Amino acid sequence: EGVAEEIEEETSPIENVAEVSEEPGADEVEDDDDLIDDEILEIFVEEAEEVLETIAEFTPKWKADRDAEEPRAEVRRAYHTLKGSGRMVGATVIGELGWSVENMLNRVLDGNIEASDDVFLIMETVTSIIPELVKDFESRRKSILNVDALAAVADALSKGELPPPIPSDLY
Repeated sequence: EGVAEEIEEETSPIENVAEVSEEPGADEVEDDDDLIDDEILEIFVEEAEEVLETIAEFTPKWKADRDAEEPRAEVRRAYHTLKGSGRMVGATVIGELGWSVENMLNRVLDGNIEASDDVFLIMETVTSIIPELVKDFESRRKSILNVDALAAVADALSKGELPPPIPSDLY
């Protein structure tokens, strides 16, 4: 009796919701939010393109000399950037997939796993679909790519486990 009645008395029903949303300038705020979102989106897309260029530049160098520190560090940093910027703008599919590859590459850097052919294969497969994921995010549509299967491969490799096969069809 006592607590429930006190809560009901202190909590007033929501009234005049229409009045709140029709305040002068409410449309301007929405337009500003859209503008900010579009600007952030544009920056994210540009950054993703730059990151992909870095990966394209340094992956072959690293693959040719698997002990080379600079290309290994650059590729890992690129995936770190994809993870961070993806998460920051709400591109969670890109952010989480980027994290899976970054985590795997961290295990390579700390010597827990080798830079094996499987590591390069999953990295190259993920890299090849990032442009489509970015386009999906830019168009504000849900991706139909099976990124969970790719993340599972990177996760297994990061743990030193035998990875599941990379699906031949990601759709």
